[in-house]
Amino acid sequence: MILLEVRNLRRKGKHKEALEKLISLHDDIMKHAPSEPDRDHHSMLSDWIDFAEENSPARDKLDEIRAIKTNLILEGACDKNIFSELETINRAFKDVRATVDLFRKIEAMSPEAAGRVAGIVVTSLVDLKEYHWARKYMLSPEAEYGRLKQKFKECGVFLEEEKSSSELPQDVVSDYVEVFEEVFVEGVLRLIAVLKHTNEVDAALEIEKDAVSLIGHKALITDACRE
Repeated sequence: MILLEVRNLRRKGKHKEALEKLISLHDDIMKHAPSEPDRDHHSMLSDWIDFAEENSPARDKLDEIRAIKTNLILEGACDKNIFSELETINRAFKDVRATVDLFRKIEAMSPEAAGRVAGIVVTSLVDLKEYHWARKYMLSPEAEYGRLKQKFKECGVFLEEEKSSSELPQDVVSDYVEVFEEVFVEGVLRLIAVLKHTNEVDAALEIEKDAVSLIGHKALITDACRE
C-alpha cells in the first residue's frame, strides 16, 4: 500500500512527500528485518532506483544508504542480502567497480564471507573481464549450466501455471517469454565468456550447443564464443 502511495505522489509531482514515504518504509524494514528482505523490499528498491533516475534528492538519499550499508559490511556485517542490495544499487549507478572493490575487501577480511556472497558478484566480475577471479567461485561447467537451465525450466512451469489459472493476454505471455529467455541467454553468455577465457573452450561449446537447441539465439551465443 505504501508503494502505491509513493507512485501516486510521484505522478502528482509531490516528490518530497514520495521520498519521505520511501525513507520511512526503508527504515521500518531495516528496523524489523534487515537481513530478510521480502518482495515489498525488492519492489521498494526497484521503485527507488526508478525514482532516483529523475529526482536528485532521491538519488542522493539512495547514495547515502549505499554508503551506510557499504560501511556495515566493512565493519564485519557481511550479510548476503545487504550485499545483494548494494550490487543492485551499484549497477543502477553504473558503478560495477564499487561492487568488485567491496568484494575484494571482503575476500581479504574473510574468505568464508566472500564465499557466501560470491554468487552475487560473479556478474560484476565478468562485466569487468575478471574471468579467472569469477571462475574461482563457480562450480563445474555442467553444474553452472544445469542451474541456469533449471531456473529457465522453472520459469516455464510458472508461466504455464499462470496461463491455466488466469486468462493472460497473448502479449503478456509473449513479454514473460521474452524476459525469461533474456535472463537465460545472459546467464549462458556470462558462463561461456568465463569458460572461454579460462581455457575451457570445449565445455563452452557444449553449453552453447545445448542452449541453442533449447531456445535458439545461435548468433548471440556464437558471438560470445568468438569474443
